[in-house]
Amino acid sequence: TQWYMGGLDRCSTLGFYFDLAQQTKEVTAGKVCYFQFKSTYKHSSGKIRLRVTTVARKFSDPNNIFDLVPGFDQEAACVLMARLGIFKANQEESIEVLKWLDRSLIRIVSKFADYKKDDPGSFRLSKEFNLYPQFMFHLRRGHFLQTFGVSPDESVYFRGTLCRENTTNSLVMIQPALLQYSCLLYTSDAADDLLCVDLGGRRIIKKKKEVTICW
Repeated sequence: TQWYMGGLDRCSTLGFYFDLAQQTKEVTAGKVCYFQFKSTYKHSSGKIRLRVTTVARKFSDPNNIFDLVPGFDQEAACVLMARLGIFKANQEESIEVLKWLDRSLIRIVSKFADYKKDDPGSFRLSKEFNLYPQFMFHLRRGHFLQTFGVSPDESVYFRGTLCRENTTNSLVMIQPALLQYSCLLYTSDAADDLLCVDLGGRRIIKKKKEVTICW
């Protein structure tokens, strides 16, 4: 199978999705599979280069949860689900994509969570899964899958950027993080300089920190 890309740089990231055919225990139990990616590109020097990357993965028994849990990367899974959701959003209505995302979350939680029926307080997720529902919550609320109140140009920009960035940057886009905040000291007296008055009628004396919000 071959794919063609118009451009590739150090910041480009690609996601590959594989559909597994009907499995048998003889094929999957304890076997190791190998994925080999051969990238042919033209360097800035004008030379054609070939880079080969080989990845080995061990098949696990789908019925053995203890085999599956340690290998689950919830951050990478969130980004891959976001990219897959964007692909589906280009072909389906947003509401259908959100329903698909909800069904996917319900399936994975029902399989890997510990809980008692009709007892919400008993719900527990292992550390490999405990952030995944939180990521899905922010993903379904963002502008990547929903287009309400967003122009077509903005939707294309948001989606294109998410599909290009690495896992760390993509997670910050899905779930923004406040890393710094500003602390302002005020006087209680009315300010005589209108340019230094906030909406509460107090004068700003000193600015301690600057505001930095990661998007």
